[in-house]
Amino acid sequence: MFVSSSIHANHADLIHDVAYDFYGRRMATCSSDQMIKIWDLKDNEEWVCTASWRCHLGSAWRVTWAHPEFGQVIATCSFDRTIAVWEEIAGTQTITSGGENDGGNNQTPSTVTNVAYGSQSANTNWIRRAYLVDPRTSVTGLQFAPRHLGLQLAAISTDGMLRIYEALDVMNLSQWRLQFDFGTKMAGSCLAWSQSRLDPPLIAVGSVSPNDPDTADNSDSLPAHHSMSHSTTHPTNTLVNGKLIIYEYSEVRRHWYLVEDVHALNDPIYDVSFAPHMGQSYHTLAVGSKELYILRIRPFNSNQSSSSMMKSKLNIHIFYT
Repeated sequence: MFVSSSIHANHADLIHDVAYDFYGRRMATCSSDQMIKIWDLKDNEEWVCTASWRCHLGSAWRVTWAHPEFGQVIATCSFDRTIAVWEEIAGTQTITSGGENDGGNNQTPSTVTNVAYGSQSANTNWIRRAYLVDPRTSVTGLQFAPRHLGLQLAAISTDGMLRIYEALDVMNLSQWRLQFDFGTKMAGSCLAWSQSRLDPPLIAVGSVSPNDPDTADNSDSLPAHHSMSHSTTHPTNTLVNGKLIIYEYSEVRRHWYLVEDVHALNDPIYDVSFAPHMGQSYHTLAVGSKELYILRIRPFNSNQSSSSMMKSKLNIHIFYT
């Protein structure tokens, strides 16, 4: 039995994303009003806003929680082409979104570095630990990797660039390394990490826009510090036809490879999410489009799969709801 209840979020504009933490007891919302709000579920089953602050200079598209092993950490992305990483710390002082003693200057996230943001009702503050400015267009998709892959963060932008960052030190979230930076050949709108620790990691990327070969280069996925001349080893310059593509990470070659272009899904895709892995021999992926689709994704057996990295390695069944 499902029970629904409404929450008066009091955002001044459209809410673009809602994300729960690992335990489902905390929730974050982000909006076109450039605000992020943190909600806690109290013992009486009421959601209470415990923190609220201006997180970006443009519409905030996505918010995601890291695994609690790494602390109370969230990341946000925005139309302003930036990614911000925030951490909650203990403290009793409340600081406004303009920063401590801003004197009415109404400083913005771009001018205040490592400033804590708090609330009147909680003895904690949120600090911006990192501000990632590599993207050149609006960042529309964002998600932390599952716990077993460490503290990694994947982001997709409207120019088709997929970036994967890794925290150099999980105890110091101000330092992030750009591990991979490559084109997906379509304007991205969302992404999701697979959750299985038994299979190679997958990243699913969705798009709402017509595919355009100009949205990305024809290089293979490369570590960010590698020369582009290395991309000739495994070319993947095939034009993407569907609105959903899936990348797989090769531990041997230390590259991400395009392994599936789901041609059957041609309508705009607004969100994707992998189900928690419960020991099955397959992945379950939910796709939000004009309809809700459930994809069951199985790797081909070694004697079935192609030796070419350019061809499909996955057996996908699509269920309509």
